This record gives sequence, C-alpha cells and structure tokens, in this order.
Amino acid sequence: MPRFVRSNASRVAMFFAALATVLVAAPRAARAQHTPLGVEHDSCPRCDHADDPARQPGAMQVAEVAAGTNHTCARMADATVRCWGDNRNGQLGRNDTVPAEPVVVTGVAGAVQLALGESHSCARLTDGTVSCWGDNQFGQIGRPQRNRSNITAAPVPGLTGVASIAAGARHTCARMTDGTVRCWGRNAAGQLGDGTTTDHTTPTTLPGLTGVTAVALGERDSCALLQNGTVMCWGRNRAGELGDGTTTDRRVPTLVPNLTGVTQLALADHHTCARVANGALRCWGANRHEQLGWRNRRSQPAPQEVPGLAGVAEVTLGGHHTCARLTNNSVRCWGSNERGQLGSRQREAGAIWTSVPGMENVAQVASGEDHTCARLNDGTLRCWGWNGYGQLGCCTSHVSPSAVEW
Repeated sequence: MPRFVRSNASRVAMFFAALATVLVAAPRAARAQHTPLGVEHDSCPRCDHADDPARQPGAMQVAEVAAGTNHTCARMADATVRCWGDNRNGQLGRNDTVPAEPVVVTGVAGAVQLALGESHSCARLTDGTVSCWGDNQFGQIGRPQRNRSNITAAPVPGLTGVASIAAGARHTCARMTDGTVRCWGRNAAGQLGDGTTTDHTTPTTLPGLTGVTAVALGERDSCALLQNGTVMCWGRNRAGELGDGTTTDRRVPTLVPNLTGVTQLALADHHTCARVANGALRCWGANRHEQLGWRNRRSQPAPQEVPGLAGVAEVTLGGHHTCARLTNNSVRCWGSNERGQLGSRQREAGAIWTSVPGMENVAQVASGEDHTCARLNDGTLRCWGWNGYGQLGCCTSHVSPSAVEW
C-alpha cells in the first residue's frame, strides 16, 4: 500500500487554513455566550432557508395568536397549532433545541381556540374537548400525574361541551356551553374559585356561578364576564387586581362594583382591564409601571378609566404592560418598555400610550410577559419585545414589529 507524505508547503498551508477557521469561529462563540440562548441571526438554522417560499411571512395563514409568559403559539388556517419560544416544560409540544422555530404540535387537529399559561398550553377543539401539554406540577393540564414536562398533547379527561378556555400562570378554566365554569390547577390563592386553596388536577365546577359569557385568568386570579355585562373576580388581590375596592383575597367569585356594560376582559400578573360597550377601557390593580394608564404609579383597587383612550376594539395585557387594538386596526401600548414590549425605543413609556409603528392593519393582539404579537388582516404575524427564549419566532430581539420566520 503506498504511503502518502505531505510536503512542508502543504503543512504550512493547512496550518494557516486552520488558524483562519479558529479566528472566524471564536468571535461567533463569544457573541453566542452573550446572546439569549446563544442564538444569532447569522447562526439561526432557519436562515439557511431564507429563499424557501414555504418559509416566507405570507406563506403561513394565521387564524389566531396566543402568548404565554415566554412562549407563543399560532392557530393556523388549517386548524393545526404551531408553537415557539420557551420549552423547558414541553409547552411547545416537542422536545428539541431550536425554540425560535415554529413547529406543528403533534396530536392537535381541529383547533378552534388557544390558551397559554406560564409553562403550559391548551387548545379547544371542534368537538368541544380540550387538549393540553406542558407543565403539570399543579395539575394545570388536567392530568393526575403531576410532572414538570409533558411534550405530548392529550385531552383533559372528562371535559366535554366546552365553549371557551382561558389559562393563567398555573391554572386553567373552561366556560361550558351551559354558562358554568370549570377550573383546575394551582389554587394557593383561591384562583379556582371553589372556596378552597386546594389544587385540583381535574376540572372542578365553580358553585353558584352561571350565565358566564367569557373567562379570563391572570397569574393567581380569575374573572368571569356575565350575560348582563357585569364582572365577578376571585383569587389573589394583593394589588387590588380583583377590583372590589379592597386588597383581600377572595376564594369565591366576587362582584366588581360599579362596573357594567363590559364586553371583554383581560388579566395579567397584577392588573386587570375591561373594555366597555362605548369603546372605553377601565383598568385596576398594580400601577408601578403605569400599566393602568395613570401617571401616579399607585395601585388602584377599583376600575378607573384610561384617560384619553377611545375606540378600543380589543385589549391584551402583559406582565407590566398593556396594549389596545383600536377600531381603526392600529395598536397602542403603554406601561413598562424595559424590553421593547411596547414597540417603541422609549425605555419606560409609562402612562403615555404609544402607537406601534407599522401596525395599521391589525386583526388581533396578544401579549406575553415581555413580548407582544399582532395578527394582521392578511393572516401574517408580527412580534416585538424580548426574545430571550425565541418567543418572537425569529432570531433576535426587536423593538419594532418583525415578521415571524416560518
């Protein structure tokens, strides 16, 4: 067998080639250590498919967007679900290391509504059942085995006839077709509304609550909109987020006084907002970041109208920020902007609501802890804010709205 011997010139050439490779790779490795999840645009796996027509912003038609604490899901026009972002508890419905890439959730078909919590996800299906996946430490996905990671979507046992769903940080509720409400998961502050502080792994009917048209959940509190336009809330009330004028926790549904004509509710970590029939917005709870739209930064235990804001079609709440879609399909946001979640470059916009640039054809908005997404009328999706877990669906953080990269 012949023996191949490299010349000295060949050895020198190989040395300099290897050195060049190290010099190019080292800066990228160093940058990755200071980038959330070590993900950069020039190293993003999907950037290799930039010319693929199936991955262009207009190639995927989104019917609904939902945001959890640090993850995001979209219900597609074909009734499948795609999720991206934080996946530490399997809340994306898969087990991989490319969190920014939206991938179809296996086992979920015929989805008609989504609800996302801190680290769990649920979908209401066409047959009136609910499938959930992700964290189940407190029973929030409705399974008897309390484990931290469940990547496989599965039906909530015994739950049928569901009209709508909502997810809090670690609890979940379903509004039934008969106008009652059933909740499960974490109950330390009485957020399940059954009069106890006992966690439940199975859906539990709230006694005495009927005529419900919508439910909305926060971190440790819950609210129900009734047929007569009034609101009842329960759970933690430390910042006055239940709106009853006190800071006393409630284990059962309690009426929010002096609030009528409500058409939509939204809850967050410590504040709550209600859109009323005349297009105004009334908010209450924590106001440290002026997320209530008031400059005094003091908590408000009773509903207060956001001054100067009219024509509200939809409201969504993040951890410490608030966004409203107006009847002209534009979006305005206010509160904390530490991570660009308001869509502007102001460090802390506060009570001065900011129009999100380029968002003039919006059909729906959704907010996570520090990020916001908007579904446009053409079925495309734009997100902005913090991207530490890839929850924007792209490879870098964005102060201004950026298209989700399919």
